[in-house]
Amino acid sequence: MADEAKIETISKILAADANNPEAFPKDVLPDLWQRVFKNSVAQTVGGSVPLTLRGVAVPIPVGRATAGYIDEGQVAPESTLTSKTKIIKPHKVATIIVYSDETARANPLAEYARIQRELADAIARAIDCGVFLGKDPVTGTPISGVEALTAAQTQTLDLASAKAGQLTSDLSDAYDKVVLNDDEDYDFTSFVLSPKLRGNLVKAADTTGRPLYQQSTNLRDNWATVLGVPAVFSKHINGDGKAKDATVLGIGGDFAENLRLGFEENVTITRASEYAAGIDLFGRGLKAVKAEAVIGWGIRDVKAFVQLKAKG
Repeated sequence: MADEAKIETISKILAADANNPEAFPKDVLPDLWQRVFKNSVAQTVGGSVPLTLRGVAVPIPVGRATAGYIDEGQVAPESTLTSKTKIIKPHKVATIIVYSDETARANPLAEYARIQRELADAIARAIDCGVFLGKDPVTGTPISGVEALTAAQTQTLDLASAKAGQLTSDLSDAYDKVVLNDDEDYDFTSFVLSPKLRGNLVKAADTTGRPLYQQSTNLRDNWATVLGVPAVFSKHINGDGKAKDATVLGIGGDFAENLRLGFEENVTITRASEYAAGIDLFGRGLKAVKAEAVIGWGIRDVKAFVQLKAKG
């Protein structure tokens, strides 16, 4: 009975006319957002703040306290802490999915699940494409007025080298470029790596031939860490659509303190059954659903990150 009730509800959703309040009930939208949050790598490794259409000001601490040793009667050393403000500006991300009305009626449960999955995944990929590459996946052009992690310093990985320990040396150099910064006290909280790097990590061995990064040569291993640093493997690091960049092998750095993403609480869902995206829906027996999300991000300091690229 529970499945029948669910199918009936989904049938109403998929068959509803445009602007029908039953088209996407409020209890559906949190599920959509949860999938966006889960699939966005930038959201996973960075921090988040509430966002409005006017944007949000994020305070950025400047300076740190220093304590010193003093003798009786001496004045304690003084430290001045200030802050500057970075504005996270809102940007709208949108996608339209056109689907067959006949297919939706024939198998509403599967079709609804597919539509929900595709809407959320498209938004998540667009968010990560903006944060990591600063580009629009539909046009491949830079997004106006945003910061991107492509501006980070670069570390090349010599993947063609047969020298034992070369990959470890290159990754260690990337780590040092962030944490050994004399002007700032950055941590190295995460690696976000392209899946194409998995094979190189599997083959990396010491002088005796023992694997350096795992006990067995298993490409399906979880790979929770690399060099002890939490690691996430995702194709999102290479962009999406027309904004793909196959040269990027990863980005690492202080995501926890230096990347903030802002989200409006709701996804706006609009349905159409007559005409959408230049298509005569009614005449072709099609329907369309559009999802819009307002997002934004701010990078405290791009020097807190390092981009990994293959040695040419």
